Amino acid sequence: MPISSLVIRTDVNKTTQVVKNLEMLKDAEILQVERENVVVITETENQSRDKELWSQMESIPGVLKCDLIYHNFEDQEGFEND
Repeated sequence: MPISSLVIRTDVNKTTQVVKNLEMLKDAEILQVERENVVVITETENQSRDKELWSQMESIPGVLKCDLIYHNFEDQEGFEND
């Protein structure tokens, strides 16, 4: 199960609307909002859903950039931990 932490940078004048849209997304949880930065944790069933969710977040009006801070997917099939 992929788990990720992202900082979503917004147009400061649209942060409130971005947060409302993020709250509607399945598999995403807002941890903190500070001016134009929104910290989000995602937990999805697979990497395909993870990428789909990131795309959804990036397409929200007012989102300028999504920065990946942490990504863990080692429990996914095909991952080999040496």
